[in-house]
Amino acid sequence: MLTDEEVARYRRELGITPEKVGDQSRRGRTHGLLSTYRNGCRCDPCRGANRDKERGRRRRNGSGRTHGIVSTYVAGCRCGECTEANREAKAAYRARTRRRAS
Repeated sequence: MLTDEEVARYRRELGITPEKVGDQSRRGRTHGLLSTYRNGCRCDPCRGANRDKERGRRRRNGSGRTHGIVSTYVAGCRCGECTEANREAKAAYRARTRRRAS
């Protein structure tokens, strides 16, 4: 997992600089950082920081995993094998719950 400092460094390298936005700037918040998003800010730069972090997490979690099982689907993999495993698991769950309700 990337730290806030690493995210800020990568964003600087890409030319994405934090900025002060609207009334949040009066409170001294630096926007465009994951920490500001986690503290409740939903401005575009902060949402972008969270989106970048989540995309990186999904890329890391999808590689090196066993495909064709539900846990890999839950971790973010959407390949055909993992999607099919998740679909089958949901169908089996619905069948079990229908039997209990009857």
